[in-house]
Amino acid sequence: MVIPYRKRMFEKEYFMRRFFTAVALLSVVSACAQSPDKVGATYVSPSVFDGRSCQQLHAERNQIASNVNKLTADQKKSATNDAVITGVTG
Repeated sequence: MVIPYRKRMFEKEYFMRRFFTAVALLSVVSACAQSPDKVGATYVSPSVFDGRSCQQLHAERNQIASNVNKLTADQKKSATNDAVITGVTG
């Protein structure tokens, strides 16, 4: 049996749409943001801080703490949004 040309084109377009939809959904699910408590720490050599006064170290610490708090809030928001979009909880 010969399938008409239009029907074959429709089936091909339908398959391609479903294929690309599946690829898009998989990429969204695999690109979810991690919860901030699952992000690991990075080692920083103590030599970076050699020669600094206590006042300089305290100012540096305050700036880092402020940045960490902001980044943690941003990461938590992204993880929550991703969980809502994908329907994943926990």
